[in-house]
Amino acid sequence: MARPDRRLWLDAEDATALAALHERWRSVRECLGERVRHALWLCEYGFRIQFLEVALPHYVTALEALLNTDEHGTGRQFRDRVPQLAAAVGVDDVDEELCRQVWRERSRWTHGQRVSLRVADKPERADVLDRLQRVLRFALRSCIEGESFRRCFADPGAVRNSFPLRSPHRG
Repeated sequence: MARPDRRLWLDAEDATALAALHERWRSVRECLGERVRHALWLCEYGFRIQFLEVALPHYVTALEALLNTDEHGTGRQFRDRVPQLAAAVGVDDVDEELCRQVWRERSRWTHGQRVSLRVADKPERADVLDRLQRVLRFALRSCIEGESFRRCFADPGAVRNSFPLRSPHRG
């Protein structure tokens, strides 16, 4: 997605790191599990989206692909588990309140409120999107690079054990 305040190219160090990550992915891709593979696909596709009303729900869905274990209480799962995942991968600016706000926006936008804002036109919203992207990117990279982290997403039970729900149920 176009961000005028960001470098939009790889330097030599980036290219070397990406090549190594790609080789690692090739060696473990069959071991990633459906939940991680689906999140990878959503993440890759999400980087192409330049409109907030599509991009934000897309990243929420990608994070849900990793963390959602039950049909009920999906908002609670998102606001409880995404900050835990963020902490696990070293992203320190994602908390429950941010996740609550993101969930509300996602709900409004996916249930009919038209926004049509280009990410580049709303830097404060682009910052929120960037935080979600970082959590997702770092988590997926950790899944590719480490078997123990990858096991956190092996099945719903593994997700529940790795990222337990903390907040009281609020509907």
